[in-house]
Amino acid sequence: MRILLLALVALLATAAPAAADPVKPDSTIFTVTCPGTPTFSVVGTGAAGHVLGSTSIAVLLSGTLTFFEDGDQVDQVTFTNPGKGSPTLEPCSAFAQFIANGVTVRIEISNAAILLTPPRR
Repeated sequence: MRILLLALVALLATAAPAAADPVKPDSTIFTVTCPGTPTFSVVGTGAAGHVLGSTSIAVLLSGTLTFFEDGDQVDQVTFTNPGKGSPTLEPCSAFAQFIANGVTVRIEISNAAILLTPPRR
């Protein structure tokens, strides 16, 4: 449970409106891989995040999140929040790794459905 709280704090602490590459020193960056698209990076801000180098937003609609502390799996959760007929990228995977309170935290997301908004002009 501790890892879940650490991960949520890390993700929510970086919440900000979409802007050009809103990366702060404590931002959690997820590397995302989906079939048919180049790998991209997302600033984690909860279930949605800013795609670096773009004005697009990536919204995580469903997936399995696995949490690790210093290499040991400590939690796993699967959720579904289906979009309303929105086209999604799937199955995607993502990961982020950071240090919180001296603990190496890794978050892996698998079997994810991601809604990628078109870039704003």
